[in-house]
Amino acid sequence: MSDKVNANRGRLSSALKKGLASEKGEVDARLDAQRVPTESNGEIQLPSGTEAPQYGGRSNTVSVNHRLQLPLSELVSNPFNPRTFYSPEAIDGLAVKLKRDGQYETIKVTRNTRFPNKYVIVDGEYRYRAKKSLGEEYIAAEVMPELSDRDLYLIANRINKDRTAQTVMDDALAWNRLMQEGVFEDQDALAASLDLSKAQISKTLQLTALPETLLRRMAEQSQIGLGHAYNIKLLYDKKGMAFAEDVLERVISGELSVKRLQELNERAGDGESPGRTKSHYSARAQFMAADGREVGQLKRFRDGRTELKLSGLTEQQQQVLGDRLEAVVREFMTAEEAQNGEAG
Repeated sequence: MSDKVNANRGRLSSALKKGLASEKGEVDARLDAQRVPTESNGEIQLPSGTEAPQYGGRSNTVSVNHRLQLPLSELVSNPFNPRTFYSPEAIDGLAVKLKRDGQYETIKVTRNTRFPNKYVIVDGEYRYRAKKSLGEEYIAAEVMPELSDRDLYLIANRINKDRTAQTVMDDALAWNRLMQEGVFEDQDALAASLDLSKAQISKTLQLTALPETLLRRMAEQSQIGLGHAYNIKLLYDKKGMAFAEDVLERVISGELSVKRLQELNERAGDGESPGRTKSHYSARAQFMAADGREVGQLKRFRDGRTELKLSGLTEQQQQVLGDRLEAVVREFMTAEEAQNGEAG
């Protein structure tokens, strides 16, 4: 009976905290126009009579920090950011929203001994990059008390999980940095902190043996999980980059499941041919930017499909290119219909 009562009290306490946090956020927003915290000698100067916020650890979900405007030039990215791969399209889309609607949610920053006189971003890298792309100089932020290297990762990781979690490829690179810097003494300590199995940690870390170009390509595909990535890594070890790229394209097209990848690996391990090595498409044209970065591909398939995929375009570029492509396709179809009519 007492356990049930305690559980009810816990839920009521949580609801009250959320309600108070929401009410406080509305009050703070109204007061922002009347008070603008500033800095002097690297320290935040709060309004007279205001107590400095106390940080309650990772379990504290009520924000009590003060909103202020920080120069983008004083911010640095989290060296232990759980996310490595950022979508250019998502940054451009967020920039459009920020320019149109303004910034409603502050980013979270902290101090860290690695970067004297700078603020390290704990939460808000996408907003930071979107602001930079707009050429703006300031961003609304809340300053958290100084965090350790370990908390820089764990807090940012928890925030990502509550929103849009990073990919397993992001995890591989982030965990590798944590191990190399000695933030966690071994894989067992990392597994315990993240509440994950040792096997998952080990398999994920092995992905760092893959070239970053292949990791980035996998990170761009929402359907690629650890099962896919780990089996592609094994095939990369056995058959090389070209074969791994072809297998990845077949996974993206829906041709290969995790089970089929496991079968390919078993046959490759037995010395058998792991399957066809030629691509499932009949022709492919790659489009590269001036800096050597791939921006898209045009593929032709034997079943009559033609696919064009481009990334990293701004909203204006998409509009211009979309209008031109639509005109080309309509002109082509009109010409085909006229030719077929004459032949008939």
